[in-house]
Parts: sequence; structure tokens; C-alpha cells
Amino acid sequence: MNKKFFHILLIIISVISLSSCTYDNNKEPLQVGVYSNLLDTSSQKELKKDLENAGIPAKDIESFFQQVNYFNSSINEYGLVKEGFKEKIKLEPDYDPYEMQDLWDEKNPEFIGYNCRITSYNLMKDLIDIGDYEKESSDILIFDENSIENSPISIFNQNEIDGFRTLYHPIKTDNNQDLEVQVGKVKDYWKSKNISFKNEGTSLISVFFHEEDGYLFIGHVGVLIPDNKGNLLFIEKVAFQEPYQVIRFKDRSDLNDYLMKKYNISWGQNTIPPFIMENDKLMEGYKVVSNNN
Repeated sequence: MNKKFFHILLIIISVISLSSCTYDNNKEPLQVGVYSNLLDTSSQKELKKDLENAGIPAKDIESFFQQVNYFNSSINEYGLVKEGFKEKIKLEPDYDPYEMQDLWDEKNPEFIGYNCRITSYNLMKDLIDIGDYEKESSDILIFDENSIENSPISIFNQNEIDGFRTLYHPIKTDNNQDLEVQVGKVKDYWKSKNISFKNEGTSLISVFFHEEDGYLFIGHVGVLIPDNKGNLLFIEKVAFQEPYQVIRFKDRSDLNDYLMKKYNISWGQNTIPPFIMENDKLMEGYKVVSNNN
């Protein structure tokens, strides 16, 4: 497929379905969370130790940092936090995402990059059991699978690819606007695939979108671990050609506010707002928040 056409198609589908971890364009700073782009050695060492303590296997940590360094060098460190953590994260950072994509494309003309789903699964895949793989393919994951196939670094074997497709497969539903009903749809699907999470202290944080076309889908996802100071670290890849972030929150309420203000941007639809799952349960402290709250 022509690369220019592929990028245009990527943008269109991202806007329509949020399938590439898109977000609102609010530039006002939040009062929660400080963040790092893992550019400096000290930040990487600190996160590596926290990941080890959280039970992430060494090979997955190494693969994660390999991808982080590949991305940061590809964009010439443009727009990134140079050292440590920066105060007051914004829903949309100060950098120009189009400039960041141009820099990426110069060095990666045939590779669109990694996104939130690939990054999170790369860290969590050995902490998630999937007993029954999904046999149906999904057009929604076309860009994810293109990335996995064309990655300059081999990241998943065939069983892991099958697990990826199963975990992130869209879940059939209806327009029922009862949160408990829709959360139940997610739990029922994961139960039907024998999906279970091995380590309660290390969490997959999944933002589910309720689409009018009749499905639930993980539009954004990250990994949540504790640090050694009693804080929470949320690890995410913002979008295919946007950076890795580690955001330090004091509790799940602050994480909820960040995610909901960033992704609860639809209105006038016969659907419920995005909801946040922590592993296989509705995240503690979840509540509906928007930029108007």
C-alpha cells in the first residue's frame, strides 16, 4: 500500500474510531500528574527498577526500552522532556504532532510505529493468560497488525500475535446505556476466551469506547504499576508517531480524571461515555468526567 495513502487512511480512521489512541485538543494544564518521556538515563533506570519490582519479565522490559530509544532517536528528541519529570501534564502537549510525524517518517518511510495497544501488550503479555484465541479478524486492528508485521524489531511470536488479536478484539454489544450492562459484556467476552490476569499489583488500564456501530473497543490502554514512594506510574504510548509517557499520579482518582478529560469527548450519541477497566474489573474510583466538569 502506498505510504502516503496509508497515512491519510490512518488519520481518517483515527478520527472516526479513536483506534490510534487519539485525544482531545485541550492545551490547558491539569492539576494532576507529572510526566517523563524517558529521554534521560536516570529516568530509565528508575522506571526499570519499578518495572522489575512490579513483576515485568526482564526480556519485556528490555524490549520496551529498545522501542522507547528507537522512537526518541527517530524524532531527534523533538518536543520531549529532557530530564526527569515535568510538572502539570496537559491533555495535548506543547509539541507539534505533525512535525513529530514528519521527523518519524524521514527515518521510517515504511513503518508507522508502535501504539498504545502494542506497547501495553508488550509489557503485560507474560502476565496475561489467554486460553482461547479469537478466530475472527477485525478491520479495526489493521494498523496495529501492519505495525507488528513491519516492525524493524521482532516483538511477538505467533502465539503472542494471536493473544494480541484476542485481547483487543472489538466486543459485540447494543446501545444499552447502562454501565453495568456494558461492563458485563467485556467480562463475558474475556471469560469466553479464558482471559485472566496473573498479577494484581501490575494492571492493564483499558479505556473502552462504546461505539454506535454496535461494539465496545479499547481505544486507549496503558500499564499501571506502583513506584517505591507509594505513587502510581501510568505507562503509555500516546499514538503511533507520538511519544512514550510515564505519568506519576498520587491515586486512581487522578488517573481517572486524566483519562476521562482526554477521551470523553463525544456528545449526542446513543452510547455511554468511555469507561475504564483495571485488568478485568471496572477501575476503582471510576467516574464520568469531561472537559466541561
